[in-house]
Amino acid sequence: KARTKKDIKALEANYLESQVNRKEHKITDLRESMKEARQEMDAVKQVLDELSVVMVNTLKEAREMTGSSKGSKDKPPEDLVAYWVKEDFPDGVEQIELLTGQLEAQAASTEDVDQSVLDKYRDLQEEITELRQAMSSEKKSIESRTKKIDRLKTEWLGTLNQLISDIDQRFERFFSIMGFFGKIELTQGNYENDFDNFGIRILVKYRETDPLQELTPHLQSGGERSVATAIYMLALQALTTVPFRCVDEINQGMDTRNERLIFEMLVETSCNQNSAQYFLLTPKLLGGLKYNPRMNVLTVHTGTGFPHHSRFNLTALG
Repeated sequence: KARTKKDIKALEANYLESQVNRKEHKITDLRESMKEARQEMDAVKQVLDELSVVMVNTLKEAREMTGSSKGSKDKPPEDLVAYWVKEDFPDGVEQIELLTGQLEAQAASTEDVDQSVLDKYRDLQEEITELRQAMSSEKKSIESRTKKIDRLKTEWLGTLNQLISDIDQRFERFFSIMGFFGKIELTQGNYENDFDNFGIRILVKYRETDPLQELTPHLQSGGERSVATAIYMLALQALTTVPFRCVDEINQGMDTRNERLIFEMLVETSCNQNSAQYFLLTPKLLGGLKYNPRMNVLTVHTGTGFPHHSRFNLTALG
């Protein structure tokens, strides 16, 4: 579910990004048609600034020519003088008037720019800004949720891996008692955060010459699968809390040696004070098995030929 939500957010972000790209293509087309107009507008702005300087200096020159320039207060600021020299403005009045006429003509030509083009350009710029802000917000939301998932996953996996390790140690120990080798592993699905497909893999090896193989319905015999299943449940007995466990005919298909060892380990682990109840249903048991005082054996007799239970000789059965 967490991955699905993350995918939805990513799709939304991709959609927003495609919208932005589409709008930017439109703006690029408009920019091509407006490029010359913008250059002229920038030039006009610069010229206007320059004309302000020219006017100050023209006034100064006029005062000097009329003899009205007296005292330091009529001198232009040094930074303006430096600017005039740097920009190589003309010194004569006629040259200044000529330059002024040229600049005024350029400024007048900008009036031919289509105002609707400018308005459309501004609208698209605002729309792009809004889309970028929405996309940025979605990305931040995805990053925040991803960090939360990673944090919870780390905590959960730490506990889960420890539990798997404990089960694996008990499983290996029980298998080694029987002269076999077994291992428990955690599988984590086919891709990152594939939590629905997390699971347990049981690996077994019953003969020295055999490779370690996964427990499946096809690779092992019925008796070997019964041994692995019984030992796995015994490994869980002291590590997971449940009211009771119930297995049906788990000993069927085992040879005599394996059945006796499994039964002894079952009695040892299930008869502890804090262990869960364990129900073993079976049509038969081996003779000479070891029992525990904490066990109850219930025998079910069926058929019309059986006598009433009051006629049973319990002493003979013991």
